[in-house]
Amino acid sequence: MRDRTLAVLCHVGGFIGCWIVPGIGGILVPLAVWGLGKSPDRTLLDQHGKEAINFQISVLIYTVAVVAAFFTGALVFTASSAMSDNGLMSIFSIGSGAAVLISIALFVFLFIFEAICVILAMTKAFGERQCHYPLTMRLIK
Repeated sequence: MRDRTLAVLCHVGGFIGCWIVPGIGGILVPLAVWGLGKSPDRTLLDQHGKEAINFQISVLIYTVAVVAAFFTGALVFTASSAMSDNGLMSIFSIGSGAAVLISIALFVFLFIFEAICVILAMTKAFGERQCHYPLTMRLIK
């Protein structure tokens, strides 16, 4: 029973942690739960802990990429809007404005994607089954 609870906490803690402490909170909470409960006979907790940490690291990398695209698009949009005398600059303005809108949409998608994946992983942890998050970089093996 305790392994199952800690495995569920790895997933829930990662999701909640990333919104309480943006950036590393989503990694620190499952790392703490996994590290404190880790022992050789706890294979369920070991598998779910690694998976939750890998997923939160992947989500952090994706979030940084989306935020970088947002700010790059916003910077180019602002600069090209200020110099919109010729046609070439207005093309840059339209393209960078689209990049900003796409970045916002990707950020919303990433939040929904993370929430759905965490809920599915929680149910698998509660049922004592293995889970594998999609689009996850397996950095901790």
